[in-house]
Amino acid sequence: MLGVGCAIVASEMCASFNDNGQSDDWINVMEIILLNIIGSKLLYISWMRQKLVYSELDNIFNTGIFKWMIFEILSMAIQPYPSLHNEIYYEEANDFSIGIGFQWNDFLLCLMMFVRLIYVFKVALNNSFYTDPRAQRVCNIYGTDANYIFALKCIMKNSSWIILTSTMPVTLITFSYQLRIFERHVNPASFQHITTAMWNMMITMLTIGYGDVYPKSHMGRLIGIVIASWGAFYVSLFVVALNNILEFDSPEKKAFMLLARLLYKEDLRLEAAKCLGAAYRLKLARRKEPEERDEQEIIAQQRNYRTHMQEFQKVSTQIRNINDRDADFETLKNSIDMIVDDVSTIRMAMLYIYYDTRKIKRKIGRKSTMKRKSDKPKKDV
Repeated sequence: MLGVGCAIVASEMCASFNDNGQSDDWINVMEIILLNIIGSKLLYISWMRQKLVYSELDNIFNTGIFKWMIFEILSMAIQPYPSLHNEIYYEEANDFSIGIGFQWNDFLLCLMMFVRLIYVFKVALNNSFYTDPRAQRVCNIYGTDANYIFALKCIMKNSSWIILTSTMPVTLITFSYQLRIFERHVNPASFQHITTAMWNMMITMLTIGYGDVYPKSHMGRLIGIVIASWGAFYVSLFVVALNNILEFDSPEKKAFMLLARLLYKEDLRLEAAKCLGAAYRLKLARRKEPEERDEQEIIAQQRNYRTHMQEFQKVSTQIRNINDRDADFETLKNSIDMIVDDVSTIRMAMLYIYYDTRKIKRKIGRKSTMKRKSDKPKKDV
């Protein structure tokens, strides 16, 4: 947010530029951006020192913060400038009968929206439950860092639908507006309204491609490539989210395993009844008199019996393969807890026996001492 504020201050200061621009004012703006970004990083290091995460020997360079600082400085410099208000660049392509002019500020605004979108998601993740001080302490115990990447992984694991519902409207508006910036000059009849750009983005992102509306400018096509790449990533993100939603938790898994066993047991009873029926019919076919016995019928009954026996063995194997590991783990854990309790009880009993034995020994020792004293002959007076 501090970087966004610096960009706003720089944009307001650049409003005093003339058409040719002043290098001194440009240098002053960059000095303000540099001082604010470097100051924010120094404050962050001081804050981490107070939390005893960094020591006095840590600085911007040995902690690796300078890499993100350089990225922030470069990203804050990408913004529209009043000095480039009338600066035009031309595109000539086969789709244009003449060259089409675009403003450089539109190009810078497009890049600025791309870069600032990263800050929006970063700020949202840094203010989540998984990056608060308690999460920092827990992560320090296990030797990791509670940063925004860790928060993104946690949210995708527990509440992946939040990422889906939050990224879709933001990216839809951002990419559609960027596409409209360039295509409204080339194809004003189609891209005059942002809804057409949204429609083009959706059919491109979902890899449908009806072909009724498509970008013609170079920058519009470049944005279309970015939209297609984001669509592939978003579809895979949707698959991961759907997998996390449909995944069983521990109680649901136990219930499913029990229901699966019951279902297979019903199938096992049915196959067992079929096997018994086929065996009985085969026995009846073999017990007929030799002149009434039909060998083809016996072969058919044998084939029927083998088929039902194979199905019975298949269902039996499926029941054996269903192994509720969680239930086995709980049983093993309960057994270990019972053994630990028994060992603790035995230790306490042995301790009591030890103290009782010492008391008995002391009593026996005192009695033997008193007996020796009483048996000792008295001296004549």
